[in-house]
Amino acid sequence: MNKKWAYFMAVLFLLVVRFGVLDTNYDEYLASWGYPNVSGFITMLKESAVFNTFVGSWSLVVFVVVVVCYWGVTQDDGLIPMQFLILPIAYIPFSIIGEILSTAQFHFSYLWVHPLMVLPFGYLYVSFWTIFIWLLEKIRLISN
Repeated sequence: MNKKWAYFMAVLFLLVVRFGVLDTNYDEYLASWGYPNVSGFITMLKESAVFNTFVGSWSLVVFVVVVVCYWGVTQDDGLIPMQFLILPIAYIPFSIIGEILSTAQFHFSYLWVHPLMVLPFGYLYVSFWTIFIWLLEKIRLISN
């Protein structure tokens, strides 16, 4: 498999998490199959205002679509790993604009709350996928 597709899957997995948690009844399904701890965690995510603000909003969907479209038309695939590393920084304006458009008001607190929330969790996500892709390269499951 090409390394470019691994980065596509890493970005598209954000949509899988978003739609899996918010738009399906997966928590009820897990509870009925005898997994109450996982079901409770997914229910907690569904009800979390922070999760709904940063992951559950439409700005994440727009951001993922923009990134996938940009990577799909780019000619130089060698830049994708570097661009993948700056995705949390690039998501901050999308989340701020999405919050402004969804609430129809602007607060100066958006300018520091959004970076403080997006950067740590975004780089945790990006670093996990970077290490995972590196390991897949080392065992030769993906190539350049």
